[in-house]
Amino acid sequence: MGNKKNFFNLLMLLGVFSPFIFFRSAGAEVNPPALTLSEGIRIAAENNPAVKAAYLEGEASYEDVVIARSRLLPSVNAVASINNLANQPASKFGSSEVNIAERDSVSYVVNLNQLVFDFGASD
Repeated sequence: MGNKKNFFNLLMLLGVFSPFIFFRSAGAEVNPPALTLSEGIRIAAENNPAVKAAYLEGEASYEDVVIARSRLLPSVNAVASINNLANQPASKFGSSEVNIAERDSVSYVVNLNQLVFDFGASD
């Protein structure tokens, strides 16, 4: 019984650590290719977190400029609405009834806004 347990434990350890042993040695190159100085600098610059942060900061500042300029562009707003009332709106004057609005109505609105003068706010 003890030999079976030891054999099982050995198989478990081999199963757990075999990917690290076999795949590491299979993927390792004996003689890695030599890098030139410019290739090494390029790889270091691509993987340096400070360089990445500076690049992303520059991209963010460009987006800030685009957002700041967007308020100088014209804006267009459009709204459409349909009203369907269950009953005809009406008023009674004595014995007569007068309709005061349409039962069904449609309305459209289009607005165009353009900044002409901002009173020095963009300075």
